[in-house]
Amino acid sequence: MAIRITRVYTRRGDQGETDLVGGSRVAKDSPRIDAYGTVDELNAAVGVARAVNAAEHRRSRAGRELDAILRKLQSELFDLGGELATPPSEFRPGMFRVGAAEVKALETCMDAALRALALDRSPPGRARVPLGATPPARGGAARAAQALRCQARLTLVRPVLCTGDRP
Repeated sequence: MAIRITRVYTRRGDQGETDLVGGSRVAKDSPRIDAYGTVDELNAAVGVARAVNAAEHRRSRAGRELDAILRKLQSELFDLGGELATPPSEFRPGMFRVGAAEVKALETCMDAALRALALDRSPPGRARVPLGATPPARGGAARAAQALRCQARLTLVRPVLCTGDRP
């Protein structure tokens, strides 16, 4: 089930609160909002990695493969943000939820990228970074993981979102 965003303002002014999916209100500085804001920042950093890869994307199979990986990752990060913005009481059948399959697929992709990097025989100074992991993307990933761990401690998100543990 797709989440449709019809507008990005509420016409209620800024009282330091924001809506979650379903209409409940939470403080803008709550850990939940921090978590999905951080995931959104990571998604933006992945977008920068895609932009940096754009020229390679047009020239090589590896560039196209990397773009496909990053595009899928962006979509999944957007879905994760939607899940974080949805209180458990508002989940409905058919709504996307990150699960063990998504965690396993990402781990498999990361393992393949690390193997490819180990086999890379690029000339000195031309080493390739796996998965477009620009410094902002790596930092964003670390911040997002930390925000999700905080959410799990507060029992606001399911543990599979931050540890890879299978439910």
